[in-house]
Amino acid sequence: MESPPPEIEVFRSARWLLPVYLVVAGLVVTMAAVGFQMEDPISLPLGSFLVFIAILLAWSGIHFSKMTTEVGPEGILVRERGQVREYKWVDVFVWQMYEMDKERRLTSQFLGKLFPRTWHDQEVGRPGFDRFLELFRQYAGNKERPPVL
Repeated sequence: MESPPPEIEVFRSARWLLPVYLVVAGLVVTMAAVGFQMEDPISLPLGSFLVFIAILLAWSGIHFSKMTTEVGPEGILVRERGQVREYKWVDVFVWQMYEMDKERRLTSQFLGKLFPRTWHDQEVGRPGFDRFLELFRQYAGNKERPPVL
């Protein structure tokens, strides 16, 4: 895998997310194991469903931890689950930063896109949301809208 040019900064999701997903998946598997031991007619379908949910949680955690966001002078490149999405700075229509219950998010509307894109602080946890916000202001600062309270 090629390393990005020096003017591009790479952001990765927060490290604590994968263990949280895996612990929750383990708890769901434990509930499924308890369900399998019950002599109820619904225990087999319910246990199978819980195992499916646990696999889905583990898979989501692994893929979310591999997500990268590359910020450069041309725009933002998001790589997740085998998909690559590109957002150009010239296409930024408006953006704003929200802070709710100790969670920060940056929401931006791009020209030609139906729905806005939201970046949560966990998605850009390394090197950090403050650095991501600083780069967003550097490249698209003139399109910032004050947050609605």
